[in-house]
Amino acid sequence: GTRILFSMRREAEGDYHLCEMAADGSNLRQVTFGSGISDIDPIYLPDNRILFSSTREPKYCMCNRHIMCNLFTMDPDGANIQQIGHSTLFEGHPALLPDGRVLYDRWEYVDRNFGDAQGAWICNPDGTNHAIHWGNNTNSPGAVLESRAIPGSELFICTFSSCHDRPWGTLALINRSLGLDGRQPVIRTWPADAINLVGKGNYDTFKRVEPKYEDPFPLSGSQALCVRSVGDGERMAIYLIDFSGDELLLHEDTPSCFDPMPLAPRKRPPVIPSRVDLSKSNGAFFIADV
Repeated sequence: GTRILFSMRREAEGDYHLCEMAADGSNLRQVTFGSGISDIDPIYLPDNRILFSSTREPKYCMCNRHIMCNLFTMDPDGANIQQIGHSTLFEGHPALLPDGRVLYDRWEYVDRNFGDAQGAWICNPDGTNHAIHWGNNTNSPGAVLESRAIPGSELFICTFSSCHDRPWGTLALINRSLGLDGRQPVIRTWPADAINLVGKGNYDTFKRVEPKYEDPFPLSGSQALCVRSVGDGERMAIYLIDFSGDELLLHEDTPSCFDPMPLAPRKRPPVIPSRVDLSKSNGAFFIADV
């Protein structure tokens, strides 16, 4: 709770680099460097290394010209950068699970249809055991974004969004023990009636939801921070929601506020030992289920 890790660019035409500063704004330092690359979405790992998304291996959206990111790790001083995700499109919005694994957004078109190709995935911090977490074959929503674990439970909260929209839509509370896809694992949504759109329509169904929500950050087993649209246009304000359905406006500003999170100490998840041996030139690929 004493340091802030973030991504910043200094001018409109510049690149995004990772930076760190003390919570009081002092001791600002740039951690990553490079020309023509962007580093975003950094988090601290349990072993004090840093995990982030980056365009360092160039690849592009298959239906447009947008540059895509994969997951990378590095030492706290920016040394020993290693790529731990190699999917065909985008990996981002990483968050830690209580057991030390990484929960992240993944967008890909490998052996699948167009549209509902953005689900929640998990992996170990060393890049092993990438696996589906939820929503990889649910036609609506078209995107499952910004997933975070609910403290003290097996549930997680996320944003149900659309393929052709900005990353907002509906907040959803999901119980994976009820399934890895479809309507049944979705316990509730904000707004409440949006739950009826799960599995209905197509990859852009959640564009119709009002008001719009995004950036969920659970505080406990019953409350979370988020941002919600207020008024006309795309202006967003910070709200506190509880899982019984109440909502409280905490702060609004012009033009908008995003990404609320507590600045406080938190329990360190366990360190998962790396199984990667960089001295070896070959590896093993395990097919768990064909």
